[in-house]
This record gives sequence, structure tokens and C-alpha cells, in this order.
Amino acid sequence: METDGARWVDTRASIRVNNLDISLDVMNLFNRAYSTTGFLDPGGSGSALLFPAAGQVFEVGVRLGR
Repeated sequence: METDGARWVDTRASIRVNNLDISLDVMNLFNRAYSTTGFLDPGGSGSALLFPAAGQVFEVGVRLGR
């Protein structure tokens, strides 16, 4: 799992059609493995235990408005 110098890309695209707003969010566009949190092993091994971040996520939104 990559932790040093980890890079990831989040992006959003949206369009308005009449009174309808449609959006697409993509988090971790390139599906990189990384971790931003963790802790040292309490058992004393000196190992770092890391919590991996989410993989690639797509979110679609639709809103009806003026």
C-alpha cells in the first residue's frame, strides 16, 4: 500500500438541462491504494497498522430546481 507521496484525483462534472441539475463525482479516479490514518502496533512490534482509504467511488446526483 502506497503511503509516502500518495497522490489521488477527485473530480466532478455537472450539467444543467432546463430545471434539472445532474452531477457526477468520482473520488480516487485512478483507484490508488493509500492510507491517511493508522497507529503503531500496541503489541510493541513497531509495525504501523494502517487504515486504507476507499477505492474508486462514483456518485451521481440529480436535483430539480429553478
